[in-house]
Amino acid sequence: MPTTYVDPFGLDVLNPNNYPVSPDVMRALENFNDYVGRRHDIVITGGDRSCSSQLGSGCNSQHVQKTAADIKIPGITHLETANAALQCGLFSGVGWYEEGFLGPNGEGPHVHVDLRAGRTPTNPATWGYAKGSKRAGKIPPYSGKPNLGRVPPRPPSNIPHSPPNQPPPP
Repeated sequence: MPTTYVDPFGLDVLNPNNYPVSPDVMRALENFNDYVGRRHDIVITGGDRSCSSQLGSGCNSQHVQKTAADIKIPGITHLETANAALQCGLFSGVGWYEEGFLGPNGEGPHVHVDLRAGRTPTNPATWGYAKGSKRAGKIPPYSGKPNLGRVPPRPPSNIPHSPPNQPPPP
């Protein structure tokens, strides 16, 4: 479900590379966008993948189960994003890959979120990789100045939206 334009009434979940993402995951990301504040885009950097993928945990990956996405929020650290994902009550799995992290199969920095079975948002699976680490650890708490925050809800969906470079309907 690619998003190819910015909602004129607020920023949105963007999928510039058209990664396949299930409708349930996309709904969770849209709700997360409301949680972090519509002044921030959420950019999908990875979606569903095949069992033969060299990324992640292969056939056991939540991406193979079609319950996961990798994301970033431009201008916001992955640590703050991961902590917000833990606090929002939407995801049953959250992984943090610090800026500068490079995994053995070319995995880069991002935040992983998922809707895995067997866990709940109050008891999520969590892990983190600091830059230069070889083993998963915990996601540290974010202690910096908060950059994310709730804003008023989106306008009603019956308001028409315009594709990019086109004026709004009359």
